[in-house]
Amino acid sequence: MTSSLSRVTLGPTKLKLWAECPQRFTFRYLDKVMPDADSDPAALGRALHLLAERYTRHCWAGGLRTDYDRGRALAEEIEADLELQVGAQFAPLAAAYIEHAAVPTRTPRAGIEQEIGIDEETHAPVPYDTALLRGRVDRWTYESGRVLISDLKTSWVMPPESEIENDVQLAVNAYLIWKHLDDPEVYAVTIQLEHVRYIGHKDHGIRRAEFHASRLTRIGEWIKRRTAEVRAVERGESVPAVRVGDHCRHCPFIEACPAYAGMSGVALPARSPEEAAALADRIGALEEALKRHKAALKEAVSEFGPLAGSTAEAGIQTRETMDLEPQSVLDAVRELGGTVEEAVGLLRGPDRATIRKLDARLRQALEARAQYRTDTALRVSAKKEEQP
Repeated sequence: MTSSLSRVTLGPTKLKLWAECPQRFTFRYLDKVMPDADSDPAALGRALHLLAERYTRHCWAGGLRTDYDRGRALAEEIEADLELQVGAQFAPLAAAYIEHAAVPTRTPRAGIEQEIGIDEETHAPVPYDTALLRGRVDRWTYESGRVLISDLKTSWVMPPESEIENDVQLAVNAYLIWKHLDDPEVYAVTIQLEHVRYIGHKDHGIRRAEFHASRLTRIGEWIKRRTAEVRAVERGESVPAVRVGDHCRHCPFIEACPAYAGMSGVALPARSPEEAAALADRIGALEEALKRHKAALKEAVSEFGPLAGSTAEAGIQTRETMDLEPQSVLDAVRELGGTVEEAVGLLRGPDRATIRKLDARLRQALEARAQYRTDTALRVSAKKEEQP
């Protein structure tokens, strides 16, 4: 039963989750089934964003593009407040950021950690604290009708720009800053993602997506429709939809999700690459549900012994397999920044060009990860030696 006592505030992250699965959104933000659990990646991301904020403020105050000494000092101050393991991960990434990143020149209109609030119905700018639709932009500059938003990323995967352009969270961020400026001369918003793990490599790990005014207008209409859907569920006027897909594999609410109660064993057709990808997503979700059911059954067998089923005696066997099943291929290709079409191509019959392309991405990711792990291990070792 969802709560209707108050309306939840909406923003880029929440709207992305609603678009992915309204039921998961409802569990998390309306029913409050489970609180958010902090993690090392989240703490690492916050630390790097704090470094970028303080470093940018310092450089802008002095009219500088870089200041290595002050940047390193700021990194050391932030690292001192982190847990040992997070600090060890933070140090090499912070060093790479200070060494390779240049703060963009401050323009007359610019902001850092900009809090944005807009009215839910009119989408006119309103104070952040009272807004039900709001967000926060890490760093932005405006010049000659174009807004540039910079956002640091700590993930290992760099998605292709075609994927970034269709990212709901980035699209909503672009729309919010566009409405916040409320300037008819702004004709485009460019979002620049800076992947810190690849900042010293070719293209410095930068990916960009551009949103022109015509598309931003359509994004605003999309936001209004999704907002109306959320409010209808809050008021108890509708039931949240359940969208089964690859995201189900990592959903913390899978045990309570109504989707698994009504899943049938009827095979679905796959008449196009899109249908094949959807089928792969569904298989992954079913496999995750089956894995959890098997774990529960195994516990029951351990406690009560072999169970008499309707058609056979239920025992538990475990085995490992290296079968090339669709979801594994799709996950691997996505991890390397590939497309659904490339995954489907591999399943139909691998071609040398696709394999060479994915192999190059794999080598780049492995080299970066190996170097990162070496730096982290050395940092942890040094920290332990420093401790009394």
